[in-house]
Amino acid sequence: MHEVEVKVLGVDRGAVVKKLLAMGARKYFEGEIHAVSFDFPDKSIRNAARTLRLRTKGNKTYLTLKNPVDNPGIKIREELELEVSDFKTMKTILESLSLEQWRDVKKTRVSYSLPGVLFEFDKYHAEFEFIPEFMEIEVMAKDDKGAIKKIYRHAEKLGIRKGQCLPWTLNELVKHYRNL
Repeated sequence: MHEVEVKVLGVDRGAVVKKLLAMGARKYFEGEIHAVSFDFPDKSIRNAARTLRLRTKGNKTYLTLKNPVDNPGIKIREELELEVSDFKTMKTILESLSLEQWRDVKKTRVSYSLPGVLFEFDKYHAEFEFIPEFMEIEVMAKDDKGAIKKIYRHAEKLGIRKGQCLPWTLNELVKHYRNL
């Protein structure tokens, strides 16, 4: 399954949520997310543009591998994810396989959904707290072109132009806000 997503900066969450609720969206998550990314000492995972992440979302823990999918203009990743029972034990297993933690991210997330589309408002803490809250629009799909159209269609319904939909990673957010 492919994760197709964009980030939208500088949104007025209250106004967007009002529109989402009018469209029939439902809030399905509000809470803290803690994500730790791992790589081998030679950085082979990052050098291949992959991400190996262990994450807690609320009271659940997930191990996720994200692989790149070539598509300029929008962020598409193959996402392989499974729920694991214990963050600490899984972290120990990864470290015993010579994987090293290279990033530790904490954020607050508020999530809404419409059929087949997620709208997530993220605010980073600690090391990345200088990044203002932003919104992600995400679709999980096998058909990338259909997912892209769906994202842009929903963005437009929220008053967001296609040019405001950015295919950025956390690294690109950091570069953007550090250079302001």
